Amino acid sequence: MSWCKLCALRRGFSTSCHLGINRPRVNEINIQLLSETLQQQIFRNSQCTKSQEISKFDSSGEEIHVKQEQTLDDGQLKKVKKHLSQHELWDKQTNLHKDVNFNLPPLLGKDIDEHFMNLGKKQVKDYVDLAECLCSSVIPTMPSEWAFCPGWVKYDEDGIPVPVEYPEECVIVFDVETMVQEGNYPAMATAVSDKYWYSWCSDNLVTDKFRWTSGLRLQELIPLEPEVTTKSTDVGRSRLVIGHNVAFDRSFVKEQYNLEKTKLRFMDTMSMHIAVCGLTNLQRVLYQAAKNDSQQKIVKEYEQRNKQRRAFVTDDWKEMSSLNNLGDVYNLHVGDKKIDKDPRSIFVEGSTADVRANFQEFPNNNDGSKTNQQLFFE
Repeated sequence: MSWCKLCALRRGFSTSCHLGINRPRVNEINIQLLSETLQQQIFRNSQCTKSQEISKFDSSGEEIHVKQEQTLDDGQLKKVKKHLSQHELWDKQTNLHKDVNFNLPPLLGKDIDEHFMNLGKKQVKDYVDLAECLCSSVIPTMPSEWAFCPGWVKYDEDGIPVPVEYPEECVIVFDVETMVQEGNYPAMATAVSDKYWYSWCSDNLVTDKFRWTSGLRLQELIPLEPEVTTKSTDVGRSRLVIGHNVAFDRSFVKEQYNLEKTKLRFMDTMSMHIAVCGLTNLQRVLYQAAKNDSQQKIVKEYEQRNKQRRAFVTDDWKEMSSLNNLGDVYNLHVGDKKIDKDPRSIFVEGSTADVRANFQEFPNNNDGSKTNQQLFFE
């Protein structure tokens, strides 16, 4: 063997550890890999693989030498070639980019997965602590009579109403009711912490003001925090608001429209339920069909497919899940009687005068206590 051929062979087949660190790297499918600098920082225990030097063209058309890393065994590579060839994607020319080399911050763990897990835990720690604190507490007794006055009211241990600017505790369960037929403005809200119950009434509801516009105004929204410009010790504290489909309630919180954000965060029990016991689109149809003895086409097709396959199908999942509304979710996790929301239909169909005439009924049918009990179960 000539000296030139021997040199070429030694140069072509080597280990990636001994090749130039600034040379681009690709795998067998010609997908460009991370630079060695980044790879060694992110995948600390990655082993040195075999590689060979090949020629490719970069995005400007210039021929460059790259390192082709061996990442698959022969069997895996054969399957990849077959699959890509079926879609006419094998051996396609790809553009190469210059390697990016810079120093990353130290990983918070032994690998990239542990790094992001620890990073996430660090960011949510204060809010997890607040939620756990609420879960370990006892819900205070609900007031027997609610104050019909504008703004927030706190009810002490004896149920005596005390006006406040906003709920004082760092974690609350929150629920809002809006007047759908009169501009969808927030009419009432309730909140409960580990110490006190709170209620909020709109000035429009209490004083029977005429609304000159159908749109919402900032002064009609619900305050949950002190003004950022104040010197209150509450500014800068981590605070947590919990609700069912809480994005709806959040849209009526005044401070959420400020440009300068605070440490107030929201936790959605509906999202928690969906992640643990949620239904797929097909399961939702089957779940409702089982209750109503539905003969929908999609239900019949599902049953016919199971018969043709002679598959054993169990309906146990229906006992471990529910629809997403608070009533069904509460009944699934807590197992108490279902929530009666009929009085609250006045907010959808009625007027401000109707709500004013039946005011004492509504706070007793609020979502706060039910959401809180559901959170205890979770």
